[in-house]
Amino acid sequence: MNLWEQARRLHDRIPVPQALESRVQSAFSQAQYAEAGAGCGAVRRRSWARAITYVTAGVCTMFVLLLNVSAPFASALQDVPVLGDVARVFTFRSYEEQTDAYALKVNIPAIENSGNSALEDRINLEIRQKIQDVVQQSEQRAQAYQQAYLATGGDPDEMFRMEIDVDYTIKCSSGSILSFVITSSESQGYYFSEQFTYNIDLQTGKDITLAQLFGPQYKDIINQSIYEQIAKRMQENQDYHYFIGPDDAGFQGIADDQSFYINDRQNVVIVFEKYAIAPGFMGIQEFEIPTPHPISF
Repeated sequence: MNLWEQARRLHDRIPVPQALESRVQSAFSQAQYAEAGAGCGAVRRRSWARAITYVTAGVCTMFVLLLNVSAPFASALQDVPVLGDVARVFTFRSYEEQTDAYALKVNIPAIENSGNSALEDRINLEIRQKIQDVVQQSEQRAQAYQQAYLATGGDPDEMFRMEIDVDYTIKCSSGSILSFVITSSESQGYYFSEQFTYNIDLQTGKDITLAQLFGPQYKDIINQSIYEQIAKRMQENQDYHYFIGPDDAGFQGIADDQSFYINDRQNVVIVFEKYAIAPGFMGIQEFEIPTPHPISF
């Protein structure tokens, strides 16, 4: 069933709130009045523009009212593609702070409307604790740098504050899959960043694992793909170099707790932090691994 058919059936079975009728009628009345009072030519065109604006406002009002006064409508939207997938993660709190040592900007995400309050409480608490720890560590590094700078005779007026930024990106919100990444970065004559990935099966409330997506041989499948992509990247760019093998203390295969996210194509993206398997100038390394489609658990 396509999106429009789902929307039509949804509309047919939703009771119209009493408050809605008067709002919509008012909007249409304004439109009719604007049309009747308009002359011809450019004046009539302006009148129609105003009429369209009134009607559009009425439709928007209708949608907002339905969301707020009709629980069946708001609930059913979660089952409609696109409309139901946008309200999975929201910004729980945003704040900024500035001292002599650092300038901090933080956006804290949270999960809502999953239908699983225990899952939301668990993930949201974990997110807040993780961000609190990350921010605290960054602040400590900034303060340590400030103390060292001043202890060696540095001019306080010439010292650059550390820029600390914590934000998140939704990678996939489709059906029962929710995948997002929290990124923490700091810069002060250097740039450092790290990522924390979350992949959740909203039906079970459990973390999605690579074994679920690729089966028992998931490590062999993913490792082979990464080796092939590394070889291709070094062939295409002679400046690229990867640490591979035990002698190079680099990539020897993915870890049991390997960091990854699921992108909007529902493919897995393996993530390696800066310096983990390549020189720092190459930054965070990511490798997209195609998964069986559609993903099912």
